[in-house]
This record gives sequence, structure tokens and C-alpha cells, in this order.
Amino acid sequence: MSLNDKWYEIITGYPFLNMTSFFKVPYGDIIYDFKKMPNREKYLCTPRNQYERELITSVNVGENLGGNGFINPTGWKSFSIFNRTGKSHHTIVHDFLPSIDKIEYLECYRMIKKHKWTNVKKHFPSLQRWIQSTIKPCFHLAFVRFMILKPGGIIPPHNDIPQEVLGIHKRNRIASYNMLNSINISLFQKPGNVFCLDNKLINFKPGGAYWVNVGKKHWVVNMSDEDRIHLQIHGLYKRSYRKYVVENIESIKKNTVLDK
Repeated sequence: MSLNDKWYEIITGYPFLNMTSFFKVPYGDIIYDFKKMPNREKYLCTPRNQYERELITSVNVGENLGGNGFINPTGWKSFSIFNRTGKSHHTIVHDFLPSIDKIEYLECYRMIKKHKWTNVKKHFPSLQRWIQSTIKPCFHLAFVRFMILKPGGIIPPHNDIPQEVLGIHKRNRIASYNMLNSINISLFQKPGNVFCLDNKLINFKPGGAYWVNVGKKHWVVNMSDEDRIHLQIHGLYKRSYRKYVVENIESIKKNTVLDK
């Protein structure tokens, strides 16, 4: 079996994998920069532009309970430190195509190589250093965003697959919206936070880095008395990362199982 075949088997075969030991996130330093960021609250925003509002709607973020019952997301805020536009309040734009075969991989690469640091870059020197030393050797970076869930906040069950690509991704062998496609990192959270993906609880602790398939149904609740602060990273995987994962998948799986 070739490297690519083994890689495809892995990225389509798991809802999440524990990558904490590989990424070694300096979460304390990043949170320190976050907390001393001046006027921080003004950057914590819900999507503002029309494209992002439509994309939020298209992934059905909200749970229909039947009759008149409907749960909407509450307490969720976000801002970007790296994206297509260079604007921190653009938190969803990412330039990913529905499938990730060779042709579309190259097309995505041509688009995301133009992505840039946003206007909040200067506030996060620790995060910048870590991304340059650890993430960029593994990924062609597409976006990095902070995700904050307020006390009592709820993100109801949903799949991060836009409606317009649902039919497309089911027909493609390699679907970018339905594979291990996102690194989710806990920077700060207290007991009382629950993250459930594909009907499985992820045991997030500060510093924990999980590689997740957000195309699977997932939901989050913050039942603590402080903000839950996570970091999400998305990009195209370089050969060095693919090779590492394939060669070390047994120990990665073991760490994931032991962590539950």
C-alpha cells in the first residue's frame, strides 16, 4: 500500500486523533498574550459579512427539536489571526474546495498561498513563533482562529459541511469536508465543558491538540463559570506531516484510546 493510500485510509477512518504529543502547544504563553490583548472584547464577534452569515446558515448550526422547538447557538465568539482577507472579523472564509484530489489540491494551494496574518497579529508573538516553527513545516496554512464559548454557551449539533457541497462530497473519493481536516486546540477551559463529536466525547484539557473531522456531527456546551478558549487551525497537509502520521499511526491511536 502506498503512502497516499495509507494516508487516505487514516484521514477517512477516524473522527478524531490525539496529536498533543506531536504539536506541543505553548498554551500558557498564548493565553498570556490573549489576556493582555487591549480592547479584546471588541474583536470577539459573530460573523459580520454576508458570505459568512450564509455559510453559517448553510451548515445548519441549530437543532430542530420538532414542533416549535429549536436550539440556536449562544455565547459563541471568534476572531482570526490568519486568513484570506487579513481582517480578524472574517472568521470563516478559507478557500477550500469540496474534494481534495490532486487537481483541486493544487488549486487550493494556489489560493491559500496568498493568505496572510490579520490585523491582530502584533498581539500574539508566542503564537506566531509556534506557528512558524511547528505548524508551517507541516501545513500550507489556510486559517487560524480563536474560538470562545462563554459560560452557559451552547453550540448545538451540526456538521461543518455547506449544503451546496453535500452532494459533491458524497461522490468524491477524497472529500475535504469529511475527513480529518482541522486541528482543534484547548488553550483554556475549566471542568464543565463538553465536546462531543460523532457521538464520542473528546477529553480536552488545556494544551490538548486534537485532529478532528468537523464534517461529523458535533456539539459543545460550556457549563463552567469561565470562557472556554480554543484555537482552530486548517490547511493543506505537507508530505512531511503525512509521512509522520502514516509511520506513527499505531502510537497515535494508542494515545487517543488511552486518553478517553
